[in-house]
Amino acid sequence: AQKGYDDFILVTEDPNLLIARLERKNGFKDAVDKLKRKNHIEVIEEDTTCEAIADILSSKVDNNKKTLVFATNGKTLQKVFRAINLKGWDVPNKVGIMGFDDWDWTLYATPSVTTIYQPTYEEGKYATKLLIEMIE
Repeated sequence: AQKGYDDFILVTEDPNLLIARLERKNGFKDAVDKLKRKNHIEVIEEDTTCEAIADILSSKVDNNKKTLVFATNGKTLQKVFRAINLKGWDVPNKVGIMGFDDWDWTLYATPSVTTIYQPTYEEGKYATKLLIEMIE
């Protein structure tokens, strides 16, 4: 909302199949609810095409409002990015793009994509260290 977004759309594969997706969906919903903003949660299949995502987004994006589209993982983020480019929307002035999994392509993407980096290797290393300490 600080960047002027009025509506928020979450695009995710089935959140009930993976705990990370479920937590991201719930965090998204909680955050947007606190802002008292309109939100949509769109569940897609793994094989949903960019064109289909573009159609889904078209039915949700209000031309009179600024919308942020949030993807729950890198693969979905790539599809959302392509879908928004297919629509030709003005990023970030009309539609913003944000997601998890900071893949290298996002560094060079035009228009820009905001990503949330998670240091999974470092997190795993730390968790393993804690586990070993507990066992010893």
